[in-house]
Amino acid sequence: MENTKQLLEKIAQFDIQKSEDLPYSILTYLYNRIGSKELLHSEIIESFLNPKSEHQCGCFFLFNFFKLIEIDKCHYETETEFNIYTEYGIENQRRIDILITWEDKITKKRSAIIIENKLNDATDQRDQLKDYYASISKEFEVLKIVYIPRDLSKKAPLDDLSDEIKKLVINIYPKDLTKWISNVPINEDVKVSCASYSNLLKYMNLKNLNAMNANLLLEGLNSNEIKSLVNLSKIVNSVDWNSTIFSKIKEKLNVTYPNVRLEIKENRYAEIFHANEDPFWIELYLYSDYFALWIADKSIEKDAINPAIKNLHFSHDTISKYHYFKNENMHNYEFPSEDKYSKLVEDISKILEVSKLV
Repeated sequence: MENTKQLLEKIAQFDIQKSEDLPYSILTYLYNRIGSKELLHSEIIESFLNPKSEHQCGCFFLFNFFKLIEIDKCHYETETEFNIYTEYGIENQRRIDILITWEDKITKKRSAIIIENKLNDATDQRDQLKDYYASISKEFEVLKIVYIPRDLSKKAPLDDLSDEIKKLVINIYPKDLTKWISNVPINEDVKVSCASYSNLLKYMNLKNLNAMNANLLLEGLNSNEIKSLVNLSKIVNSVDWNSTIFSKIKEKLNVTYPNVRLEIKENRYAEIFHANEDPFWIELYLYSDYFALWIADKSIEKDAINPAIKNLHFSHDTISKYHYFKNENMHNYEFPSEDKYSKLVEDISKILEVSKLV
């Protein structure tokens, strides 16, 4: 038990992300409507990187990006003139998503950084990185080939690349881009833009949260701790776990209403009703960390439950031959939050009380 307690205390220190923790941004709705999303990302990233961009921050974002991808300062000067391109055309009708080039004014040395944007999960084309390097290296020394996949499960394809090219490839992810633009100059307009794009990147990872959290645990726990975690997960994902939680609800209700019945119909669903088996009943759904509360009846004209429906601001929804009343915006109860847990029992009690079934 002590080892389990220590494991849980350690996990509590990790930055485990939940979907409800993601920030709100109207940009996410616009993003869903845009067809060429890969080009959108390239243009946004280019706008940050370009010293001539309207953000008026000069090389601030560009030099921070150089730090992110580990470009040594010996390769550039503050006064260097940089060129940033999107959809840069090369041989074989290929296009480089983002290309950065510059020339040293003294040595005349010409350098380049190739950026391959996969934030929209585009498929890797055969010999793509190899062809990029072959074309650009004719005129420039390629310092890095930056590959940006959407999630941690993907990396740049290195098969068929020479060792010379492989050592130039670096993978960066949305979380790295978010950190890159989080260090913002004192400029409110730019701060808002950075926050908007950062929120979009976080929104895009909504479907990847489990993979990101799994990677966090795998990297942060040793083998014995992972085994203990797996054993714990078997308990909390079992039918017995949910049955035990429902039994706690029943125990609390029976203190006031000893004749109330709670029957588990499925692994995560229970019905609560009076012992007389009136057509009215309460439905309780248990999700991973919260409850949802509904009222159900065979007749919409049921006078006994109308006060409860009104008091709880439930709306009517007919499913099959039954009438359901719910308000999912108001009546979701966190578990095991004790105040929400108690509020659930309180609201169920109110329904039972005003229905005059007890």
